[in-house]
Amino acid sequence: MRKFVLKVIIVLLPSITLMISIEYAFRDTSNNYKLKFSEFTKNQKDNISCLYFGSSHSLFGINPKFSKTSSFNLANTSQTIDYDLKIHEKKCQDLNSLSTVFIELSYFSLGYRLENGSESWRKNIYDHYLDNNQLIFLSIYPNLVTNLKSIINYHFSAIEPQKTNIFGYQSNGIKERTIDFFINDSKKATNRHLNENNEVNKKFYTEFIRKLLLKKIRVVVHTPPLTSFYKNFFDIKQRILVESFLNELKQEYKEIIVIDNSELFNERLDLFHDSDHLNSKGAEIYTKHLNEYLK
Repeated sequence: MRKFVLKVIIVLLPSITLMISIEYAFRDTSNNYKLKFSEFTKNQKDNISCLYFGSSHSLFGINPKFSKTSSFNLANTSQTIDYDLKIHEKKCQDLNSLSTVFIELSYFSLGYRLENGSESWRKNIYDHYLDNNQLIFLSIYPNLVTNLKSIINYHFSAIEPQKTNIFGYQSNGIKERTIDFFINDSKKATNRHLNENNEVNKKFYTEFIRKLLLKKIRVVVHTPPLTSFYKNFFDIKQRILVESFLNELKQEYKEIIVIDNSELFNERLDLFHDSDHLNSKGAEIYTKHLNEYLK
């Protein structure tokens, strides 16, 4: 039996060594989460007066470079309100200058749960970078092949990975888009974003708002700009639920600002990268628009 176990170990050892090597290489590879949290820690943390939370709508749609105060974008792809709250509690408790927080409420925000969606692998990323869980094997998420490409590009080629800037913003760039592109993309995006409404997310919104108000921090809840195509294709029942919740927040919390900017750029398709994400020019203009809500 001992000989058998020894043979098994010998056979598996090269594979185990390879996997551990891939894991260490991937941890050393640049990624948005690693960059964002490290930049946030060193980016004049004591002077930050404004934070932006949310999903990819805010990650690509708000560039704090154009904020009139010292600001940072803590949004990320598929980041849900419970993770916004968790990031605030883990990373933002010692921000003595913080005066304003922007909370995103997109049309899919109430129904979407990160751990239940197609990008549930991101939960492990948060477990690693927020909770310092070193037992999480990052290299197998979202899949080994994709991450091997990231390792090769980062360590063995001149290809720069797409990454956030020093303010936590990630650029989508500017591309010419046709009407047909926006229509087709809207159909795909709205189907991808359609989820059953989840009352749990409402509780996280109210919990986050209350905690911020207790600290005398100004709260701005906003729905980011969308193309009219995306809005028209989106499930009307779920859209009404979100719009009703916006009104509930207005009524319950008189001291916060609640704004629906979903139609802000309806006539400016040139500001969109796709049906529900702004491009870099759109992000600049939207960030400047949000400046009016800063103290």
